[in-house]
Amino acid sequence: MFVVLGIMAIISLIVTIALFQKNLSTKVAAYGGEFREGIIGAPRFVNPILAESPTDRSLVRLVYSSLLKRAKDGSLTYDVAESLTISEDALTYTVKLRNDIRFHDRKTLDADDVLFTIDMTQQTNLNSPYRIAWDLISVTAPDPMTIIFKLPQPYAGFEENLTLGILPEHLWRPVALDQFSYSEYNVSAVGSGPYKIRSLNTHRDGIPLSYELSSYHTYHLGRPFINKLTLKFYENETKLIEAFSKGAVDAISEIHPENGVQAYASRDDVLTTPLPRIFGLFAQQVQNPALGDQSVINAISTALDRSIITERILHGYAHPQNRALPVGFVSESSQQAVAFNIEQAREILDSAGWKLTTGVGNAVRMKGNQTLTFTLTTVDSPELLSIAEEIRNQLSLLDIPIIIRSFPIDDLQQDIIRARSFEMLLFGQTFRHDSDLYSFWHSSQRGSSGLNITQYNNSQTDALLEKVRETQSFEERQELNERIEDQLALDASVIFLYTPDFVYMSNGIAQGVTLPHIRASQERFTDVHNWFIHTERIWNIFTQ
Repeated sequence: MFVVLGIMAIISLIVTIALFQKNLSTKVAAYGGEFREGIIGAPRFVNPILAESPTDRSLVRLVYSSLLKRAKDGSLTYDVAESLTISEDALTYTVKLRNDIRFHDRKTLDADDVLFTIDMTQQTNLNSPYRIAWDLISVTAPDPMTIIFKLPQPYAGFEENLTLGILPEHLWRPVALDQFSYSEYNVSAVGSGPYKIRSLNTHRDGIPLSYELSSYHTYHLGRPFINKLTLKFYENETKLIEAFSKGAVDAISEIHPENGVQAYASRDDVLTTPLPRIFGLFAQQVQNPALGDQSVINAISTALDRSIITERILHGYAHPQNRALPVGFVSESSQQAVAFNIEQAREILDSAGWKLTTGVGNAVRMKGNQTLTFTLTTVDSPELLSIAEEIRNQLSLLDIPIIIRSFPIDDLQQDIIRARSFEMLLFGQTFRHDSDLYSFWHSSQRGSSGLNITQYNNSQTDALLEKVRETQSFEERQELNERIEDQLALDASVIFLYTPDFVYMSNGIAQGVTLPHIRASQERFTDVHNWFIHTERIWNIFTQ
């Protein structure tokens, strides 16, 4: 009896201590573990001023720091910068640097590194994809911790430029300009970001298979909890999804909903956020005068059931859209429901004189000697071809026959879009800032190198677009943008369809993973130093 009572007392004591510890302690993130992500495509440049592909940019975001970085709410916050001051005329931006930033080789990051990075970006011989963004901007450094940017004219979206990763001048300065693209530092990169390159695994033909990164213990925003992060590269979506299904990787992203729907359906850990993109139908009335009739544009927009596209084809990973700015760039209060009404669309066409005519074959709509039909051009991707086919089916109910043609993306951009050689184009616009409507709709952008592909021209809209670019207040820009959107709805040859989601799917091994309102896929790593796998309990008095 004594032994039994003693055992019971010991058990009670253990239980009491356990409960006491649980009540007076908190589970927190602990260091350790490995996280593996699969990506389509092999990297070429782990270099912030040369990176072009999503794979390049993902590695750059992990390895390098920048003056500003994306916050969870989609705004920009400080990274290497300690403060940012904007002059009253919005032409001068003064940035103060933190004094505790170190590159992975322990060298200090200062103003010289920022000056060098921007100088290299502006070099025409390097063909940096970011060169245009820095054109005509002067940069000086009055002291090692201060950088002054001077703009030729106010530009509300300039702060987006400050998300450019910073190169270590002491390593890159000796590299000749004509050897810049061939430097070993494009592979064995040295930055000041949350992770540093540990090793690169390649195929026998030299193609990268994976990068192994280790946490940078003295990272200025806090040591990352996950010790090892591995990026594995796959040549197509099929192999990427297969690797995820077999457990070879812990997370994947940027796959088409049609290809990944089965994988999506079997996982609970799916994060989504609207991408800064908007897909629509862009018409060229020069190629087809019937599309110059605004009644035709309005009727097609009214007839299209966008929810079929977003729900059936894109499996719910998109948002119906009938405005010029993507979902993530407008406040929730200004978002409008997108409805369709086939009968109303018929009435619009009838009132505009597009009468139904029965001749040889199917009935068509005619106005004078014009027949209402057009060719729809798009990229030869399964997703966009499915959407084009759905649009053709829906418009057949409006008695508008269309022909679909498709091209590889490079051919489409060079031979079709630049040449403005299309009647109706199913394509997407990508935004970095809410002032970017200027690039797509200002009359100065109508040339072959511009993005105003419908060649829209309205002096009143031009004035509003110019004012948006110069306005620093987000609320004021919102008001101006709404006026621009209203005007485009009245006279632009465009039908907006949907905003797609960025989808990040994981097996749940990593905790604390959140998706900010990203502007590009690499920004999924904006808070990666706070992701964790392991946990531990600590007394509540130590949680601060």
